[in-house]
Amino acid sequence: MKKHYNILALVGLLFLGYACSSDSNEYESVLNPDEETATPQPEPEPTDIIEVNAIPASPQRLGDATKGYEFLITGNYMSSGVPYDAFVQGTGEDNTNLLERTGDNANIAYEYTAVTAANGVRIVSPNCMSCHANFINDEFIVGLGNHAADFTINRADNIGLVSAGVSLLYGGQESDEWKAYDQFRKSIEAIGPKTLTETRGANPADKITRILAAHRDKNTLEWTDSPYVNVSEEVIPTDVPAWWLLKKKNALFYHGIGRKDFCKSFIGSALLTLDDQTKAEELDPKMPDVLAYIYDIKALPTLLKLMPI
Repeated sequence: MKKHYNILALVGLLFLGYACSSDSNEYESVLNPDEETATPQPEPEPTDIIEVNAIPASPQRLGDATKGYEFLITGNYMSSGVPYDAFVQGTGEDNTNLLERTGDNANIAYEYTAVTAANGVRIVSPNCMSCHANFINDEFIVGLGNHAADFTINRADNIGLVSAGVSLLYGGQESDEWKAYDQFRKSIEAIGPKTLTETRGANPADKITRILAAHRDKNTLEWTDSPYVNVSEEVIPTDVPAWWLLKKKNALFYHGIGRKDFCKSFIGSALLTLDDQTKAEELDPKMPDVLAYIYDIKALPTLLKLMPI
C-alpha cells in the first residue's frame, strides 16, 4: 500500500513540473468571490489492517464429572462466611431444595452453601450457582447464566448490620465465629461500592475479580486492607455465558483471557474468601472434576427451542 502511495506522489510531482514549465500563454480564469465553491473534503486516512488469529486449543485436565457437580453445590471452595445459625435467623429457612442437597444445605437457597471453616465453625457463603443458574419458564437450569441478578445495589450496605449481629450473637470479635466470618466481611466491603451496574441482569464479574486480586499479595495470596494497585471506578459489565458453551471455546472469557489450564482460572472463584495460597493449592486437584462436569453439561431440550445453541 505504501509503495502505491509513493508512485502516486511521484506522478503528481511530474504533472506539477510539467504545468510549471509549460510555455502556454493561456491564463486561468479568476473565480468570482461571490460564487459559492464546494469545500474541499480531505481524503480519508488509510485504515490499519487488523490481523486476527484464532486462539489455539490447550490441553486440559479432566476428572470425574459426578464429583465435580457435587463439589460445586456442596464443596468448601468458599472458606469464610456468615455463621450458619446467624444466617438462618437472618434469612429464614428455604426448603425449596432445588439442588436436592442434604443436611444443612437442604435448608438454604441454592445460591448458598453451608461448609465448615478451617477453625471448625459452620458457615454459609455464596456459591457458583449465584451467577451460573437461573430459571426459564419456571424451570430451574444449572449452568444457565443468571440474568436476574441485581448489582445496582451496594452489597456492602448491610454488612455493618450483619457484622454487628455476628459480634453480638457470638461474644465479640475474638470469637471463632467472628474469625470465620471476617474475611467474607472484608471482601464484601471492598467490592460492594465499586461494582454497581446501571441495570439489573448485567454482571460485573471482571471488576469483582480485579478488586479482589488488587487486595492479594501476588506471591502468597494473603489479604491486605489497602490494595496494592488502584482499580478504576469504571464498571464494564458482562453477560454470563451458559456453561455448556465452554467446550466450544479455547479461552474462558469473551476477551480471550483465561487460556491454557482452565482449572487454574477456576481457583479465582475462591478469591472472595481464601486465606492464602495454601487454600488455593488445596483446591487445585478438585478443579479437574469441576471442568469435567462443565464439559459434560448440556442444554435442556426445552431450552434449545427457546434459543439457538
